[in-house]
Amino acid sequence: MVAKLFTKDAPRATGLVEKLTQHFGEQREMNHNILVSAQERFIYMTNPKVACSSTKATLNLAHAQANGIAHEIGSMAQIHARWQNPLKTPSQIGFKRFEQMLAADDVFRFTFTREPVARFYSAYLSKLAKGKRRSGMAQRLWAHMGWSADYDLTIEEFADLCANNPVVRDFDPHWQLQRKQIAYDLIDFSYLGDHKQYGTDFPVILQRLFGKPVEIFDSRVAFKRFTKAGAKAEAVSDELRRKIEHAYAADYEMLAEISDKGLDRLPG
Repeated sequence: MVAKLFTKDAPRATGLVEKLTQHFGEQREMNHNILVSAQERFIYMTNPKVACSSTKATLNLAHAQANGIAHEIGSMAQIHARWQNPLKTPSQIGFKRFEQMLAADDVFRFTFTREPVARFYSAYLSKLAKGKRRSGMAQRLWAHMGWSADYDLTIEEFADLCANNPVVRDFDPHWQLQRKQIAYDLIDFSYLGDHKQYGTDFPVILQRLFGKPVEIFDSRVAFKRFTKAGAKAEAVSDELRRKIEHAYAADYEMLAEISDKGLDRLPG
């Protein structure tokens, strides 16, 4: 059971499963984005481009080991294939039980967030830049926009599109509003960590959830997925930064609220 230092006053969840289904557009999408452990008493909301793959892989491996389940990770695709995850979806856990966990004091509901410019840059570099345009995300976007296969989308144009077209901005989970992706306005979170503190805070969370130190499965190292987005984001032009800040204004508001509420600091 999660230590009491994770407890937090939580409103009773009434009809929240239905609201989450509507929020994500369909039940399948809601199930894909939420990882649940009834044993270790936690709910993790996925947030792509915010150490999401490493977090999901680590939680699944630790949960499997703690519960005597055979589980190995051999590819990035496997991490995101929910049918290959030992951790349950809301449907698998049962909606009544899941809704109880959304309101329970002893359930740790968490995810990590990221400064929007760095996250935006990471999404572009890993999914839409030259050499990455065979990704499913790129192909869907190119088809939606009616671009030819050799259309050269620069990050400046992409930022301009996201700033002026909410459909493009929220077209894919990898670059849509984090506020939307994590259902910030629907979930009573115990902790919303800062990506910059991931290396410090996530091991503490794992220790408390599983009762012992847990090695983090770094998907970047395992599958050679490095973008160096943080360094590039620090060097963006003022104009590009303004476009991204305009596109993701709701995320900046969310991050300010998280800081004001102290949700970015581990309880206790």
